[in-house]
Amino acid sequence: IIAFCRRFFSYRAGLWAAVVFYSIFHVVVCAWQAGTEMFLTLFTFLSFYLILLHEGNEKKYLTLSGVFAGMGMALKYTGVYAILINLAILLFKHKKVTAQYAKEAALLCFISFVLFSPWLVKNYIYVKNPVYPFATNIFGLEKNSDEAGL
Repeated sequence: IIAFCRRFFSYRAGLWAAVVFYSIFHVVVCAWQAGTEMFLTLFTFLSFYLILLHEGNEKKYLTLSGVFAGMGMALKYTGVYAILINLAILLFKHKKVTAQYAKEAALLCFISFVLFSPWLVKNYIYVKNPVYPFATNIFGLEKNSDEAGL
């Protein structure tokens, strides 16, 4: 947070942002637990930060942004919002949908999906539904799933 604010605002703004972020009760509680929320926050923030650093045809920041967005999606399905935010930022930077935007958006989504796909495969192998526990009306319930036993 400090590095982000220092680059785009000021060092003092970064210190205040870090203090405000860490003073949020949920952040304090999750910071000492072994849950996924803080990692999801970290990966989403890094993905957002890197897409803001992306300029021109350089693919380094775009690729890393896709990696962190994919890691966020692999943690929790709500990590998909990182991709949506990044696509909106890319569109804002390009001002309109162009061929360059489409190539960058496709690369970002592809890299994220590659990192997220093992989770989908695992779900399909175990319960025959890649997006389990969602879309059970489409894929049905595996007889060994928790919900089928209820």
